[in-house]
Amino acid sequence: MSTERKLTPDDLDDGFPSGIMEIQSRPLAAAVAICVAMMLLGSLLGAMVGRDVEVGWYEALTKPDFEAPWQVFLLVSVLYYPLFALVLYRGLTRIPQDAPRRQVVGLAVAALLLNTIWNPVVIGLRDPFVGVVGTAVLLILVLVLVLKLVRRDRVSAFLLVPYLLWVVYDLVWSWELWRLNPGA
Repeated sequence: MSTERKLTPDDLDDGFPSGIMEIQSRPLAAAVAICVAMMLLGSLLGAMVGRDVEVGWYEALTKPDFEAPWQVFLLVSVLYYPLFALVLYRGLTRIPQDAPRRQVVGLAVAALLLNTIWNPVVIGLRDPFVGVVGTAVLLILVLVLVLKLVRRDRVSAFLLVPYLLWVVYDLVWSWELWRLNPGA
């Protein structure tokens, strides 16, 4: 005689405010559209900077000894937009329609935008200190986002912790890049 019992929908509470189990298409489309728009904006800005600025400026800078290998940058870049799409989707579907939802979505979009424009702005202005300031602001945005999510959606907060640690590393790296290249 088996003691196993069959799972019911009540056993599979997925935390949606409405209690439904399926993916909600409108919030998913909004989250994906925001992330795709940011990727396109980043590509457009990168192309504009690439035409107007000699990227060799960045290559000529003295880099910190603890610079991550390019494969790590590639991995972060590949995972970043899907991660934020998931966080946005969860924010749109799991947080009630009130001020906390607007705050979470606003912080996520602001972090996406700042991350998207960071490279083109720093390279376009040829100023590593702008990178330090931008990364510090990004760190504050992501930290506040994680803290807001801890109360409303712990899964999303947990998903953002590796990115938060990456931004901390990036701030230290940006500071060292600026320090190693005075007047660059």
